[in-house]
Amino acid sequence: MTPANPSPLPAMVACGFTLGGLLLTLLPVPPKPPITLPTKSGWTQTLAPERWEYRQHQTVVTLTYVPHSDGDALAQLGPTGDRRLTAVGEIGYVVQEDALLATTCISPRGQGSASRDRMRQNRNRYDLTPGRIGGWLLGRHNLRDWRCLILTVRLPVADGRRLETLLPEWYTWGQQHFEP
Repeated sequence: MTPANPSPLPAMVACGFTLGGLLLTLLPVPPKPPITLPTKSGWTQTLAPERWEYRQHQTVVTLTYVPHSDGDALAQLGPTGDRRLTAVGEIGYVVQEDALLATTCISPRGQGSASRDRMRQNRNRYDLTPGRIGGWLLGRHNLRDWRCLILTVRLPVADGRRLETLLPEWYTWGQQHFEP
């Protein structure tokens, strides 16, 4: 017999395990609240929930908050894109008509990723540390942090050289406003 009004399952469940005879309880960790990005001098800003767009002439910079990402930022640009490593990590880029689009996933720790593999490498390197594991065991945060601030820069192909300065500038700016 099924109840007429079943209660929903809890979103997070505490669990425990023993380690050397000591019972450890892992408490649920509430999700981190969305981030807020301020205005940037010299840029016009448009806001939408968890999406910020900055414009300067024909250059458009978009930052989109994704609370649980696989890191495949390039997938948003389409299947014809390519990836390369830069000073900020991996970026994905594609040329569409007269515009150059470049994207990367800014994570709270580590370098940018434009692919699932790079995101997984970053999370293994920066999340699986003694300090983070200790905080996870104490219920302060989740063990793995899959949050992503997807940075997309769109500029005219003729201004493509600006990408080398824009990406590091916006990557650093976005990461500074992303709570670890």
